[in-house]
Amino acid sequence: ASSQSSLDEDYSPSVKVHRSRRQSEVDMPSTSSSTRLNDAAENDNENPSLIEIPPWLSDVTEEISDFINACRFTEATELTLKAKAEVAEILNQHDKLTDRRLSKKQLTSMQRILIEIETLTALMGDRLSETLRRKNEALKQACKRERTDPAYELLPVLSPICINDDSIALQLLVKLGRPKDAAVAYSNRRSLQLSESLNERPISGSASFDLVIYAS
Repeated sequence: ASSQSSLDEDYSPSVKVHRSRRQSEVDMPSTSSSTRLNDAAENDNENPSLIEIPPWLSDVTEEISDFINACRFTEATELTLKAKAEVAEILNQHDKLTDRRLSKKQLTSMQRILIEIETLTALMGDRLSETLRRKNEALKQACKRERTDPAYELLPVLSPICINDDSIALQLLVKLGRPKDAAVAYSNRRSLQLSESLNERPISGSASFDLVIYAS
């Protein structure tokens, strides 16, 4: 439509008629092509010799991507694991010597969905790991600034570091097959907590008594 608007327009009735006819002739093949594709998809599901593919798998990668962009990593992880298990089960049925198999188009679609799921899984794992790394670094810098503050002795004795703050993100990393990244993030947070405890000003007059409180 944009290319036609840039051309010189002739407003004579004969040109309009010919143009509308050409436009209808151009539109007709695309409509029939779309109909043939829909009919083919329906025939695949209705054919008793082919494995039936759940309809929700057709746009599952788009839903996962939307969840990731919205930082809804829990929902994205659950849907990713569900879709990955469903696709793996379908491909497993296809590989078995049974009466029901996948058509060539179905097999290509399942392989494409599996590749896209793996890509989204890696993307989500990278985002979770980077978020944890940045949070640990921010806490480390905040603790340094707090200790150099002249009013440090007057501040409440309350550490901003907590191990359980990132428990959900750590669990998601494990579910996504990134236990090493989860372990690194947890160890860094644990090191920050121990360092903050050792550098904390004494609560009482006895240093040994304070160490017991920090350790607990």
